[in-house]
Amino acid sequence: MSPIEQVALLEKHAELAIADSANCSDVIPFCAEAISLICSFPDLQDEFTNFLSNMRCPEFAAVCVHALRWDSLNELIFQKYSRAVKQNDWRAEGALRMVVEAANPDWEDAHVFYSAYFHNQNP
Repeated sequence: MSPIEQVALLEKHAELAIADSANCSDVIPFCAEAISLICSFPDLQDEFTNFLSNMRCPEFAAVCVHALRWDSLNELIFQKYSRAVKQNDWRAEGALRMVVEAANPDWEDAHVFYSAYFHNQNP
């Protein structure tokens, strides 16, 4: 299984965990594993950027975006967000807004919902 496929599987597990518990912090173990895996393959940054910008689980994507702090990923997410607003796609806008907000180094959710991961991190 490729690293991209492994991250896709982790996202799927995270999405199922949230569906079962309705607790967004349940994505943390899956995100932590994905972030570790992503950082292990720096030569795949472009592929991961494209993949992460198309994720279905905004909570998973947001944690990854906040942890990785890749300008290319942040720019791509913001472009998708701007397109959703321009096209009045309010369903996509809500999910993408969460991910755009996660690009902020002072993202409040990192300290509220995801502190178990970010508490000892210095992203």
